[in-house]
Amino acid sequence: MSKEYIPIRLPKEEAKLLEEEARRENLKKSVLARKLIIESLRARRIERAIDEYVKGRCSLSYAANMAKLDLREFIAHLISRGYTIRYGIEELTEDLKAVEELGG
Repeated sequence: MSKEYIPIRLPKEEAKLLEEEARRENLKKSVLARKLIIESLRARRIERAIDEYVKGRCSLSYAANMAKLDLREFIAHLISRGYTIRYGIEELTEDLKAVEELGG
């Protein structure tokens, strides 16, 4: 995996908190910052996909793809947040088309 250098500035209070947490976890500040950013971006991607699905803007499989999760994982996220699954003929048709495009 290639990496890109991205310098960031934090308010002193957050920088101090980052340093304290890094010390607790026995990590360098940069390693903890990278870990936290990656976790946060993953969570935002999942939340965005859930929002799109709940608002009816995309199918279940499309939202799972958007979240970079398999269907089972995405459904688990929906259920854990109390959402119900919409799966009708339109979603089935879209899923069958996707399978066909994948050569299935």
